[in-house]
Amino acid sequence: MSKPYKVVSDLVLEHWDDPVAFGEDMLGFSADEWQQVAMMDVAQYPRTSVRSGQGVGKTGFEAVLVIWFLCCRPNSRVVCTAPTKQQLNDVLWAEVAKWLESSMVKNLLKWTKTKVYMIGHEERWFATARTANKPENMQGFHVDHMLFIVDEASGVADPIMEAIQGTLSGDDNKLLMCGNLTRTSGFFYDSHNRDHKPFRTHKVDSRNSKRTSTSKCSSTNMAPKATSYASGLWGVS
Repeated sequence: MSKPYKVVSDLVLEHWDDPVAFGEDMLGFSADEWQQVAMMDVAQYPRTSVRSGQGVGKTGFEAVLVIWFLCCRPNSRVVCTAPTKQQLNDVLWAEVAKWLESSMVKNLLKWTKTKVYMIGHEERWFATARTANKPENMQGFHVDHMLFIVDEASGVADPIMEAIQGTLSGDDNKLLMCGNLTRTSGFFYDSHNRDHKPFRTHKVDSRNSKRTSTSKCSSTNMAPKATSYASGLWGVS
């Protein structure tokens, strides 16, 4: 068994269905109550939809799930998308880099501007960032373990969401949508209204969030920098 598989097998035993514990143990991420409940829904159900205001910790929540899924599913794929390149690269992808850099699994995964991959398995085991501007960007992903994260989902056109839905055909294929309901129609809106039954839905009110009154950003989950989990198992630093 190669080293990534050995390390991941250990992580899977403890954290396959518990991203909350993974975030705390491996990343030093202290999840708010709504984050805990929504994370467990992502682990246990195929479809989760979160509507929220600004500054409630949504981006940190998404970033932890990216890293959790990669570390706890062998040969997995995570596809992150958003309506704009700025939202995807400068916000969500940068948040993934922040949590990975201070984590105990930073020696397992390599972060680049467009991909985060399991070291030694770049072509098969990775997360990627794809702007939601055409349906073909969302196609061609068919693996046993896959997570689609759609950020600012209200701004993603229905044909693109339909392409994503068509890709999610495996037993452990999951969809997470997050955003503010900026319009009263579309796939994301319907997931909280007429088509809510297939989804685990959450509404997070920024007026009731302790986060919006402190730093206005997701980085308030920050904990002291962790040591490397891989270094203990691999003998690297």
